[in-house]
Amino acid sequence: MKHYTIKKLILGYTLKRSLNSITLVGVPYDASKQEVMVTYKGMKMLLTRQTPLLHKEMFKDKFRANRHYVLYYYEWMPNSFQKTLF
Repeated sequence: MKHYTIKKLILGYTLKRSLNSITLVGVPYDASKQEVMVTYKGMKMLLTRQTPLLHKEMFKDKFRANRHYVLYYYEWMPNSFQKTLF
């Protein structure tokens, strides 16, 4: 299991209009391949294979030339009913 601490949450409308009412967390690990424990201000959330991936985006790495990285976006603290919809 990977552990990842985030500094800020992302408002969904900054990525896609269809995600406008959702607060997201962006992590550099794909939860469908391995579980990821995300920590934000003392609150923890476990991303598993059942956690729905809402968005994926590739960015150019500004510290390493000619390299890219991918962020996977998941909903921050979804309620249990929303998890069953997917």
